[in-house]
Amino acid sequence: MTDNDKPGADRLHEYASPAALPDSNARIDQPRCMEETRVELSKELDDWERKKFGSATMMWVHGGVGTGKTALLLTFADLCRRYRRSVGAFFASNRFANCSDGNRIIATLAIQLIQAFPSTKKYIDKAIRTDTLLFSRGREEQMRILIVEPIKQVATMAHFLDVVTFGLKSYPTLIVIDGLDEINGNDVQCDIIKIIGVAMKDIRLPFRFLIASRPEPHICLAISKLQSQFPADRVSIIDLNQNVLVHRDIRHYFTIKFAEIREMHPYLPADWPSLDVATHLLDRASGQFIFATTIISYFSSPHDRPDDRLKVILKLLETPVGDAPYATLDQLYTHIVHSVPVKHRAEVLKILGQLIIIRDLTGQHDIIGVLSKSSRIELILGLRDGDVKRLLHNLHSVIDVGDDLKLLHASFSDFLLDHSRSVDFFVDVAESRTTLALRYIRAICDPPCTSTLQLQDIILTFMLCLWLISVATLVSFEEAGTFEHMGSAVKYCIEAGRSRQLSEELKSVDLIGQYESFMYSAPWKRHPATLILKKIYTPLVVGLHLPFNSVLHKPTHL
Repeated sequence: MTDNDKPGADRLHEYASPAALPDSNARIDQPRCMEETRVELSKELDDWERKKFGSATMMWVHGGVGTGKTALLLTFADLCRRYRRSVGAFFASNRFANCSDGNRIIATLAIQLIQAFPSTKKYIDKAIRTDTLLFSRGREEQMRILIVEPIKQVATMAHFLDVVTFGLKSYPTLIVIDGLDEINGNDVQCDIIKIIGVAMKDIRLPFRFLIASRPEPHICLAISKLQSQFPADRVSIIDLNQNVLVHRDIRHYFTIKFAEIREMHPYLPADWPSLDVATHLLDRASGQFIFATTIISYFSSPHDRPDDRLKVILKLLETPVGDAPYATLDQLYTHIVHSVPVKHRAEVLKILGQLIIIRDLTGQHDIIGVLSKSSRIELILGLRDGDVKRLLHNLHSVIDVGDDLKLLHASFSDFLLDHSRSVDFFVDVAESRTTLALRYIRAICDPPCTSTLQLQDIILTFMLCLWLISVATLVSFEEAGTFEHMGSAVKYCIEAGRSRQLSEELKSVDLIGQYESFMYSAPWKRHPATLILKKIYTPLVVGLHLPFNSVLHKPTHL
């Protein structure tokens, strides 16, 4: 079946990000607002979404690290989905596969649009069949064809429903985009804001665009430009940093969580911790929910007494924090990472590096294994079974060390990647990518490994071969015209750079021989994917003047 023969919905799934949905498996464990917190904010969002305003409007919710933006929007998105008021949502994150790719937002929303307005399916299906290059076009054009035009087609019926039921029978109106600042590329982030503005002008229904991000300068400027194009009531802003009720909500969170800890540890006094201590912790939180949730997780370690851990935190907080914007949080993260024994820190840093670069990968697994499994990282780093979870034992307050490994907070990744903040726990991502690239090379040359690979793994493997050849011969993929065909694993391996370690490994690898043994063997010989690979690969090899069955020559400039 060719792409043109596929139903439109099937092709949408190829360009969407399922993990970005609020009810996806990746989001199930993410915190929502605790009951009786963020009550006024939730009501403000609810009033805005329900307001009888005939035109589309936008709300921008912004706040610094750990102010609870995602928890608030997840809670509100859940509410609107429950009452069929949600058109769709995209929760961006650089911790989940494809969730930071701005080019996947439109397709993800279009899938949900079909679910919210089933009659739009025929229009979307026809548009995709008619324009086979639709997903190669710009985001604004995709938004027009896949979102705006289908909505226009159903607008008349929606208006009719509203009139004949005197507004009692409503239709979905809410579109949520959370974590805009985590979308790859500042230009892409600004483009999304611009596209929303264009859609607001074209859509003649009271749709509500709810956006959340950190107040990065380029986003602030893009929002300001958008405000200048509309009346004041069409673009609204909520600043979580200035919300006077956040301290009350964090206090309530502490009250509930400390009660739960006392229940789990009956030996603790009924008034633990004292009011003065709880107030001190509240003050040091500085409106950051992430500080509150991290220390509660720290107190909840099953291997330590909460009262002993509280003493450690209070001692830590005696040190002046300075004027840095996230100084208290950095202080807490620094303490947590330094709980790792010195003799294990080098290994833990390598594990953290692999956890960070997982977010750039597409899909659930690569040629080595399931991305989120500790066994995969153990294979990459040459560790023994069980080593990863043993080494991460002291970091459970910032890392989920369950069946699927993951960093719990984006701010912890930010901390690790900023040398001025993490200092001796700084993670060098280029070094982590080099380590993974070396493991990929060994996987390519391991016959038992390649014989059990799935088709998509095989394709990715030989795309990686192309990259390795480009490294060895100092030819860039952009020059070879193959960059657009590469998988995400290959793309981030490129950022490992041309290291001497990679050079030495490449000397003994017969990549072209590996390629030939695959391309001319059953069952792949006549597979469409094989033909595509040949089309990409052969001109590159010819262009480099390499014998098609030769061993790569030694790099000369590495």
